[in-house]
Amino acid sequence: MKKYERHQAEKLCPVSFHFMTEWRYDMNRYCEVSEDCMVIHIPRELDHHEAGRLRQEADLLIGACHIRRLVFDFAKTEFMDSSGIGVIIGRCRNIGYYGGSACAK
Repeated sequence: MKKYERHQAEKLCPVSFHFMTEWRYDMNRYCEVSEDCMVIHIPRELDHHEAGRLRQEADLLIGACHIRRLVFDFAKTEFMDSSGIGVIIGRCRNIGYYGGSACAK
């Protein structure tokens, strides 16, 4: 899946793009957006510290970019605690509220 460049992302999410770019400078980037699909790359360790960051980024993009398909990529994940599991379940629930679907890769 191709990552959107700055101008493409601005067209995709014009309302929140400038907020997202300012906000994301000190964050790891977990999400890749392509049209109505978002891939969330779960980090090697998803503990309560990383869970909050991932939750914040995913929720912002799900609402702002009108995401309908959510894919969790666990390729690099080795450890996940209960807060990480809560993030996964919560994002699945949120995407369902928007009429979308979620799957794991």
